[in-house]
Amino acid sequence: MQDQPKKIISPFKEGAEEENALAAGKQNQGSRENFVCDDNTTAYTPMDIYAAKEAMAMDAENSNEGGGSEPGSSGSDSTAGSFGGPGGPRVPVDFDVADDPDDSDDSGGRQAGDNHTETRNTTSATPEKRPSVLDELRTYSLNEQVEDMLARKRDAVFVAGRLALAGQVTVFYAGPNTGKTLITLHLLREAIQSGAVTQRVFHINLDDDFPGLIQKAELGNRYGFDVIGSEVFKSPGENFSKLVDMLIEEGVAAEAVFILDTVKKFVNVMDKRDSTAFMTTCRRLTERGGTIIALAHVNKNRHDGVSVPAGTSDLLDDCDCAYVLDIVGEEKVPGGILRSVVFTNNKCRGPSVPSATYSYVKHDEGDYVQMFESVTLLKPDEADRIREENARKAAQAADQTMIYAVTDLLSAGELNQGDIIATLTQSHGFSRRKLTECLRRWSRPPGEGGLWQVRSGDHNRRLYYVTA
Repeated sequence: MQDQPKKIISPFKEGAEEENALAAGKQNQGSRENFVCDDNTTAYTPMDIYAAKEAMAMDAENSNEGGGSEPGSSGSDSTAGSFGGPGGPRVPVDFDVADDPDDSDDSGGRQAGDNHTETRNTTSATPEKRPSVLDELRTYSLNEQVEDMLARKRDAVFVAGRLALAGQVTVFYAGPNTGKTLITLHLLREAIQSGAVTQRVFHINLDDDFPGLIQKAELGNRYGFDVIGSEVFKSPGENFSKLVDMLIEEGVAAEAVFILDTVKKFVNVMDKRDSTAFMTTCRRLTERGGTIIALAHVNKNRHDGVSVPAGTSDLLDDCDCAYVLDIVGEEKVPGGILRSVVFTNNKCRGPSVPSATYSYVKHDEGDYVQMFESVTLLKPDEADRIREENARKAAQAADQTMIYAVTDLLSAGELNQGDIIATLTQSHGFSRRKLTECLRRWSRPPGEGGLWQVRSGDHNRRLYYVTA
């Protein structure tokens, strides 16, 4: 019985098999002595095949140098090496005279019915050339799909302002009560009304109480999106994965836009394995034209005054686009508080804007529909003004103790800088450097946010004073 050649399982396509022309066994722990044939079908890696070729080449070289059996010696000489080289067993091969066209009868060969098994050097048979794993890999090249990919790129549209593109995974990170859901739904409403979004929009809302679900569903009825609650997504991660499978199977993945509110309901964002698996599911959907806007939280602690995405980095690493939302301004207006929120880009694959600032009125009576209708994109100069004003307020709050001390000291009359610093460092224990910075920071006209002013006195002394 002739040994059957090994099989190589393709690493690219499940179930695809390629015959192994080497007809060799698997190498065990790098030992050529254990590299023997058997009748099992084995899935070889490219490194296994490489090792087999190397072993055969070495044995062929040893055979040519006289390392094989002497002429006339028995074919079963146990001193012959593996594949004809010294130091290991030969591979047994069952001779069948019918396989040799020159031996059509039994003369010079074994007698009829003889079960004698001889050994021969396996390098004597020239392997049939087969396509390599690189040839197969090339069949998956995207080079032939460039035109189609360019067409799809030209068709890319924004589904939420200039922040989120169709066919991508976009993540909005924000703290509680920042307005991430409010602004996101407003932007999708605009895209639906303008015709930019023709897909079905689904707000999977797993983060709201019952009244909140009613409010979102009322908006959905009015503006053309669907709200799905937790009664449908009882096991959110598993349910969403199955939903993606069904959309892909039916070929309708590109017809859906999903708002996942919030991500932590779908996946444990502190677990790298779970986060990677979840983003793989999202990627399967977007690769077929689907769109995902995921709403996520930030850490409680800020870094240098800036919000930091919560969880492991996998969500941010694997998405296409990400923004961090921060409240940059609040001011009292009739009926409530005007709140300004800046979207700052952390990652981008496409023409999304680096930042955008939106405002809305948080009404005293908490009317969500009124808040929804009040969302407005601020012009760059207005956004800059609000950011500067917010930065000024933050700096003033940080300096408040020193500001009180300086204004109280200056209430009796103007003083030079040296006297102010000497007095307050002694009485309040302020740092000379920080006090000097505070004096200069707030030395400007009142209309520009100044708290005191300065003039030059005798001998170029800096004299500080407070205007009435």
